[in-house]
Amino acid sequence: GGTLTAKKAFVSIAFFDIMKVPFSVMPRFVNCLVQYNISAKRVSDFLNSEEFDVGQITKLPESSDHHSSISIQNGCFSWCNEYKILENIDLKIDKGKLIAVIGQVGCGKSSLLSSILGEIEKLSGNVITRGRIAYVPQQAWIQNQSLRENILFGKQYRNENYKEILRACALETDIELLPASDLTEIGEKGINLSGGQKQRVSLARAVYENADIYLFDDPLSAVDAHVGKYIFENVIGPRGILRNKTRVLVTHNLSLLPQVDQVYALNDHLLIDQTPKETLSECDDHEKLSNLEEIMNVKQSTTDNVVLHSVDGTLTTKGESLYRVIDGLADEKLFVKDVDGKDEGKIIEKE
Repeated sequence: GGTLTAKKAFVSIAFFDIMKVPFSVMPRFVNCLVQYNISAKRVSDFLNSEEFDVGQITKLPESSDHHSSISIQNGCFSWCNEYKILENIDLKIDKGKLIAVIGQVGCGKSSLLSSILGEIEKLSGNVITRGRIAYVPQQAWIQNQSLRENILFGKQYRNENYKEILRACALETDIELLPASDLTEIGEKGINLSGGQKQRVSLARAVYENADIYLFDDPLSAVDAHVGKYIFENVIGPRGILRNKTRVLVTHNLSLLPQVDQVYALNDHLLIDQTPKETLSECDDHEKLSNLEEIMNVKQSTTDNVVLHSVDGTLTTKGESLYRVIDGLADEKLFVKDVDGKDEGKIIEKE
């Protein structure tokens, strides 16, 4: 019930005009405060974390006399001290070989690559790598730069090599659709790429690096089937541009296995099978791939934790029967074949 005078009106208008700026800045201030708290916690956790032993992996130059490009002897690895993610790993990969790593989801395939990179804690064993390593992760990451700068990654631009890599990684068509060709900025502040396009850019970046060892963590799963086949044939495969490099490919595509030099199978965090290319060639491919598919899908319903070993033809007895060991199973069981051919695939207990 007061009277509105000129004095009150002018004072009120001046007051609200002064408060307009603080109120408009308040939401931004709250947002920055939340971001500060999150960032401060991350930095604090990083600075207070335990020191990582960079010397747990022996890194040799490419010119060294060591025969293998990658060698792991009796390796045991863990993301934390209380739980072993990989154990009893024996791995030897010669220079220029193409190796496939298969296994069901969560069995430790990505952790195996991390053990080679030295990004996982080594509890025991020896790890030796020879030469520079390029890594293509499952989740491709993109910088807020042009597509060309994402591929070059600070290296000198070489036109012929650059165009060959674009063609091999099936990026030529995608680049033609971009408004500024390969100079178009991509990432959060630029053109948004699909998951398959990001993965191909990540792959092209690794290829352009011209490293000695390449680790591929299932990069073909993010692209269409026909594109994945094209990339394998022109980049990763035995006739691709990386054919003289050492390549380790994590994959779920069993149709690629006959083209690799050796297959390593993982299950329950153990390296359970090592199949050379000669074995795939000598036996029935369909039969061998079916066996590998069993490893990946764990089709054996008789045990939850199947641990297979290389076939060695060991003979064992159970009662009055004589069996030939085909594969070893967990819980002291044997997957055997009766020498008389009567009990093929039978599971018995070790005596």
